[in-house]
Amino acid sequence: MNHWAHSMPSCAERCRSSYVRPERLGLVPPADGQVRAQVDHVVFAGAATHLHLRVGEHELQAVVPNDGSSLVAVEGGEVGLLLKPDALRVLAD
Repeated sequence: MNHWAHSMPSCAERCRSSYVRPERLGLVPPADGQVRAQVDHVVFAGAATHLHLRVGEHELQAVVPNDGSSLVAVEGGEVGLLLKPDALRVLAD
């Protein structure tokens, strides 16, 4: 995540948390992602699939459409995540 630290240097000392909406996370093969995530749980929910992911000690969710355009993730597998800078929200403490 150093990419965003460089684009927002004034935040480095006062910002401690960030978030991205689950539907804004892009799934790609692990080698192609900006971040690698472990797939803990997959929940099929009609038009979308909810993925419960782990990056290090952090848990997050991704929501991907069930339209054949997204990478198929399996429990226990690994995926790459693409995080668009305009989708990231940094929270000041």
